[in-house]
Parts: sequence; C-alpha cells; structure tokens
Amino acid sequence: MNIFKSLISGLLISTCITFSVQAENLPISRVVLSTSGMANFEHSGKVDGNTVIELPVRSNQVDDILKSLVIFDAKGSISGVTLPSKKSLNQIFRDLPFNKKDLQSNLFFLNSYQGAEVIVDDGDDEIEGKLISLKKFKVKLDNDEGFISHHNINLLTEDGIKQVILEDITSIKFKDEKITDEIKKALNEMLNNGNSDEKLLKINLQGDDKRSVKIAYVMEAPLWKSAYRIVLSNDKSKSFVQGWAVLENTTNSDWENIDLSLVSGNPVTYSQSLYEPYFVSRPSLPVEVLGRIMPRIDTGTIEEQYQNAAGPKKKSNYKSRARSKADMQFKDSMMGFAAGAPPMPMADMELTESVSIASAPMKQNIIAQNYNAAASSEATTQVLFNFPNKFSLKSGETMMLPFVSRNLPMENIALYQADTHPTHPLASVKITNDGNSGLPPGILTIYEDSNSKVNFIGDAKLPVLSKGDDRLVSYALDSKTTINKEVKNIQKQGAISIANGVIKQNIKYISETIYTIKAPESEDRLIMIEHPKMHGYKMVEPVKFAKTDKYYRIKLPIEQGKTIKQKVILAKDGYNNIRISNLSYQALSAYAAGKNGKFSKNEIKIFENIANLKLSVERAKTSLNQLNSKKDKIFKDQNRLRDNMRAIPNNSDVKKRYLKKFNNQENQLEDINMQSEKLQKELNTRTAKLEEFIRNIKL
Repeated sequence: MNIFKSLISGLLISTCITFSVQAENLPISRVVLSTSGMANFEHSGKVDGNTVIELPVRSNQVDDILKSLVIFDAKGSISGVTLPSKKSLNQIFRDLPFNKKDLQSNLFFLNSYQGAEVIVDDGDDEIEGKLISLKKFKVKLDNDEGFISHHNINLLTEDGIKQVILEDITSIKFKDEKITDEIKKALNEMLNNGNSDEKLLKINLQGDDKRSVKIAYVMEAPLWKSAYRIVLSNDKSKSFVQGWAVLENTTNSDWENIDLSLVSGNPVTYSQSLYEPYFVSRPSLPVEVLGRIMPRIDTGTIEEQYQNAAGPKKKSNYKSRARSKADMQFKDSMMGFAAGAPPMPMADMELTESVSIASAPMKQNIIAQNYNAAASSEATTQVLFNFPNKFSLKSGETMMLPFVSRNLPMENIALYQADTHPTHPLASVKITNDGNSGLPPGILTIYEDSNSKVNFIGDAKLPVLSKGDDRLVSYALDSKTTINKEVKNIQKQGAISIANGVIKQNIKYISETIYTIKAPESEDRLIMIEHPKMHGYKMVEPVKFAKTDKYYRIKLPIEQGKTIKQKVILAKDGYNNIRISNLSYQALSAYAAGKNGKFSKNEIKIFENIANLKLSVERAKTSLNQLNSKKDKIFKDQNRLRDNMRAIPNNSDVKKRYLKKFNNQENQLEDINMQSEKLQKELNTRTAKLEEFIRNIKL
C-alpha cells in the first residue's frame, strides 16, 4: 500500500466536517421575480434558542447575497454571518513548506519537512527519528524483467542514521501536532475552495425563546417573460386580452407553497465582487535617519476665498406630494431590489388598485377568463403583480401563469409605413390601456372571432403599455388595400432685399406627397399614414394630424371599393444670399426681366441700371483683354526675331529686314500701352461707378 496515499486519506477523513444543522433550514416562502434579471427571495420559519441557520448557495450567488442579505429576528440578535473564505492557492500555501503540486509526489511532500520528528510504523516496530530526506531508487526485478521504483526514508535516530523503505511501512506520522494541524488546515481550505460550486453560508442567531425568523436577499435570476393572447371580437370597442408569465426556478431548492409576485420595470442594479479578497497597495516610506526631517513642498497660494455660511435662504418651489397608499406599499415591498430592505409579506399588502376583470359573459369566443389572475399595483417606475394563490415549482422546472386577464378598448387600423412595404399597409390594432396599471412588453398572439370560429391571424410585439396610454401593434400585411405615393420637391422664390451689395432672396421649400388609396371591394378601412418628418419643415396640409418622434400620423376613413387621394405638404422657409458684384450681365438681365421673382417697376429699373453698368464694365474688360492679347502676340514674335538675328551676319539683308520689323513692333507696343492705360483708367472709373451704385442700393 502507498503510505503517502494512506496519510493523505487519513487527513482528508479527519478534516471533512459534516456541518450539523442546529435548526431546520428556513424554506423559501416568497419569491419576487423582476424583468431586470434580479429576484427577491424570502425564507421564513421558526427557530428556538441559539440557532445556526445554514443556507447552501452557489459560488456565483455569493456576491449578490453578501450585497443584499437582510435578517428579521425581532426577539433575538445576530452574532454573525459566516462562510468559507475565498482564498487563492498562493494564500493557502503561503505559510506552508509545500505547495499544491508537492501533494502529488511522495518525494517532494516529505522532503519539504526535512528535520521534522516522525514515527514510522512498519507493522512490526515503530522507529522514531528526524526526517533527513526521502530518495528514489530503482530495484531490478528477477529474470531481468525491468526495474521498479522505491523510496528510502533516511531518519536520524538515537542509534544513528537508519533507512526505511517507504513502500514497506504501514504509516508515518509527525510527532509535532502543529505540523499535522497545518496540513489539515491546508487540506480543509483546498476542500472549501476546490471544484465544488456550493458554499455553505451560516447565519448565527442568539435568543432564548421559540420565535419566527425571516431572511431575505436579492440575487441574479432569469427574467420572467410576458406572452399575451388577444381575441379580436366583433364588438370593435373592446376585445379580450390575457397575459401569461413564463418563469423558471433555477435555484437549487424546490419552491413549496410560496407567495409569488412579478415586477415589471427597469431598476438600477449592480454586481460587485464582495467575496473576492482585495489588498490595497501602500506607498513605501523610507527609513528615517535621526535628526532628518522631510517637510512637504509648498506649491504656493493661488486664491483666497471665503464662503459666507449665513447667506439668505431661497424659498423652494418644490411642492411635496403625498405618496399614495399603493405606492408606499409597493416601495416597501420592493426595498429588497433597491437597498436590501425587507420585502413586505403579500398577505399584509392592501392593494388599492387591481386588475378589472369582465364580469359579464361575452357573446363571441374568448379565452377562458382566469379569476385568479394577479392583482396589480403601480408605483412611479414599476408595476407589481401579486398572485392570490400559492405555488410550488421544483428546482429546474418552468411554469406559465396568467397574470393579466381583462377587456381593453381596441381599434382596427391599416397602418401604412412606406419603409416597411411601399404599396400595402399593415393590419394593425390600436390597444388602449384603460386598466389600473401598466403592462410589461412581450410577444402577442392574435386571434380573430369569425363566424363562431377562432382563427390565428398573426403575431405582434407589444411594447410597454403604460396606464392610460395606447399603442399600435401590427400583425400582418393588408394586401387587399393598395396605397401609392408620388413625391414632388418644389422651390418657390419670394421677396428680395438688397443691402451692402448683397441680394437676399426668400425661398419657400415645399415637399408635396400625394397618396392614392384604394380600399377593398367589400370592406371599409380606417387608414393611418405614417409620413416622415423632415428637419426644419412644418406640416401645411392636412390640418388634422398626430405626431410621433419621427412621423406624422394622418387618419383617413375610406369606404369599401372607393379610391381617395390625400395630399401631404411640408414646407420650410429659407433664403439665398448673392453678392451682386459676382453676378454676370446675363444674370442681372434675368432679374431685370422678372425671371427670378415678381418685382415692381422701380425694382426692375434698378436691376436694368445695374445690368447696364455691369455691361459697360465687362466691355471695358473685353477691350483691355484684347489689347493684352495683341501685346502678348508681339512679345512672342520679338523673341523669335531675336533668336533668328543671333544666327545671321550683321550686314545681311535678312537681318536688316528683321531689325526694321522689330522697330515697327516697338512702335505698335507703345501705341498699345497708351491705349491700355487709357482703357484701364476707363475700367477703373466704370467699376467704381458700378460699386458705388450697388453700395447705395437699399431695397
């Protein structure tokens, strides 16, 4: 037998603690599930005297319980809540001569205790001595069949050094009980921090009498889901809605006869690693030498400021509002979600608001109305659904419960969304929540009561439906109804003003859409067009519409077989700024001819004068450009003549001819320069006259 395995097994057996339960575990008595992904659990029961309540929790639940656990023991006191500390392997083996890896080897483990006094029992005798070392050696088997490994234990005894083969002894133990205790402690820590996913949390209560105790906490849980059913009735004013909650028990405990509540809302929730040990780093302080001081360096004063504490008090405009009784009860019940306060028992809650359930039987086919549906109460940010009955649900099971059962006003609408489908509207239902509380979001299955038969007609997504609010839900494409649209973008030029040489002309930007709608041959339709908003534009036509954040909604009733047209006009005002000096003669002539707006005779005359002045300037520029072109042409020809004259003799006839031509060109250049100077002065005069005229215009 491997003595090392025997030693470890014995230590494990001696250190595995069976936690005795001094009181029965308090069963779960109440569960509040939230759509935020958190759940409020409440345990309740009776204890007697000093009691230790044991609560097994999973490792991933410990942080939430440490964050939110509350204990109610009116006649007793709490002496502490404990659970095995979460330590790293480095912490467990920090003060030990061996590490976790050494436990896998006889050689390394026992050699880590060199010098320790041990008692070795080989079955016949006990040998006491100090452990010198443990060494591995190989023994050759008979018939040359190989080798086998053994270990020699070298001991220092009173009779000298003795060797004992480890594989031949039955036990080995340390004489110093402190060594045995530290090995036990290490093994126990490894057990508590090993692969087990369950931690045992102990709540220590002190008291003298038999008494009722409750504990409550909030921890992560699957959010409960909403799934609605609607049967559209022949009575267009109201139809029946039933909402079912789908929930799971993912805890490691069965729920037996519990009170169940559901919360719809989005509270702020955090997680924090409270179970993980953290160590704060500290700055290193140098060793002080006697007589040495280290004053703090002064960075100087920036500003001196004195606050007057006795300033005048401003009167607050805030009006305090008394909370309703249902609101206060709801907040008291949900304190476990906010700050770990005790949830209020459902039996003690007096709900002032509850779901109204139709009492009169309906003529059409409807879903069975469950009179045990949840009663609801509404607070500022959340809705609480309390069930009148108790429920049981085993660990790992899923349950579905009706939490809403009521009649709601509904209206059939054909909703046209061009970006969803360009030619057909969506069959939709406008649902108005006239109940006492809001409805959480969820999937919606829609049935239609037709000739005493209930037919499935589509699914939809129900958004959050607050109390007194309404929402449109779409469930199918209405291919019987056809809608086409034609879009025109128009710019209308308006009045102008002139100041500082700039024309400012008002412009009306118009977006015109014409919707052509054809109803089915044998059915009326109530059409709702969603027309997209445009930045800066306002609705001009029609005058009656509703608005969402991104769309205008236009409602149009249309009789069967009819075709109607609806014009939608959006408009915004704008303007153009044009500097007159940048306009050409042709552009100014267009203003003078009234092509850019309707102008008075005086305004037309002004533009005619500007156009004429601009024309005279442009003509002067043209003449000047022509002279400059001639000058450039002569310059190019003179460069050619210079190059040719360098290549021919001085007394040749050709060179004489070139010189004569060069002289004539110089005369032409003098004449052109005189004309250019005269034209430049004329251009400057005309330009100044134009600029002065423009500068003095105020229209």
